[in-house]
Amino acid sequence: IFGVIIILLFLSTALPFAEGRIFDFRTHKNLSSPLGITFDNVPHLYESPRGNAYGYSGLFVGDTVKVSGVVVSETPLEIIFPSGKTVKIPVSNNYFEKEITFDEEGKYKVRFTPSGGVPIIEYNFSVCFKAIPILPTKLVKDILNGVSEANDETRLKFVNWNDACVTEEGKGETAFLLIVDKNGNPLTDLKGKYFTTDKYGIATIPFSSSDVNIYGNIKAAKYDKVVFDKKGNLIYSSKPEKIKTILQDNTLYLNEKEFFSYVFPEARKAGKDIPIITDFSYDLTNVGIADNYISESRTNIAIPAKVIKKDNDTYVNAEALLALIGYRQFADAYFGILGTSIRYYPDRIEIYIVEGG
Repeated sequence: IFGVIIILLFLSTALPFAEGRIFDFRTHKNLSSPLGITFDNVPHLYESPRGNAYGYSGLFVGDTVKVSGVVVSETPLEIIFPSGKTVKIPVSNNYFEKEITFDEEGKYKVRFTPSGGVPIIEYNFSVCFKAIPILPTKLVKDILNGVSEANDETRLKFVNWNDACVTEEGKGETAFLLIVDKNGNPLTDLKGKYFTTDKYGIATIPFSSSDVNIYGNIKAAKYDKVVFDKKGNLIYSSKPEKIKTILQDNTLYLNEKEFFSYVFPEARKAGKDIPIITDFSYDLTNVGIADNYISESRTNIAIPAKVIKKDNDTYVNAEALLALIGYRQFADAYFGILGTSIRYYPDRIEIYIVEGG
């Protein structure tokens, strides 16, 4: 009973409710926000007309939502539609609230005048049609052989990188998107701002490995592909950088320094720090046998590994290196790696490294 009381007390203090729904505190709900405005839910403001790596507004054409939050103003808040239509939201004690239907595709503006005579502040957000990637479009989760929970940023940014369209480094692809209305019905023969759908409601949008955005909340990502034969010889690479290997007991070992130079060539050319591996042994299981680990210098993430020293170089088994750079803590510290995968075939070994915005 005591445990139940504690849980109930936690719920009563940790989950703010309003009209039967839980507010989503994806931004700091206070007047000290650097933007001067904070929404309880939507729109999410950190994005441009076609979106960017930081997120999506969370709104789709046809959505009717209660727009509410706090703002450093006591004058009405304005939502300006792409057509120029303006909806004013009353502000009282810095709080605003109004139900709005977002029935236009394109860039919207939120505008307010801060208290104290500061000039008008204006931010942009976009409202797009709901898009669903379909075959033959390749997605991040296809390259990674599954979904990574760390790549799902829907709760914070309305973006799920697992569903990002992906292409190989230096190449381009076409995204096939099924465009639907708020009820999930295909929008056929639709002429949008960035595409036209066919009689099935399918739009095609080309993108390259340098792009971050496709449309709305659908993002673009890229992957590096490296292929070795069964003797460990490099037979294909997305980049010109090479990686020396050792094949021992059917395990592929990669030269640690060359591997990081391959993954982060821009950093190496710019003279920036490239992650350095520290290998060590520790009897973690207390059985009198040392367990080998590698630890990266900045994040101190420890990964079980096999290590070979040869000619003053360190070689680490490929699975350990890929697991290391696939950790979100590592990606946040460096260059936004979404994940890695390794595939074994009778005649070759394929390695994939996926990067996002």
